[in-house]
Amino acid sequence: IFHGQKLDLWAFVGMGLIVSGVAVLNLLSKVSAH
Repeated sequence: IFHGQKLDLWAFVGMGLIVSGVAVLNLLSKVSAH
C-alpha cells in the first residue's frame, strides 16, 4: 500500500464535501419549495 492513510484521508474529505453539498442543496430546495 502506497500512502494508504493519505488516500483514505482525502477519500473521507471528498466524501464529506460531496455529502454536505448534497445536503445543503436538498435543504435549499426544500426551503425554496415552501
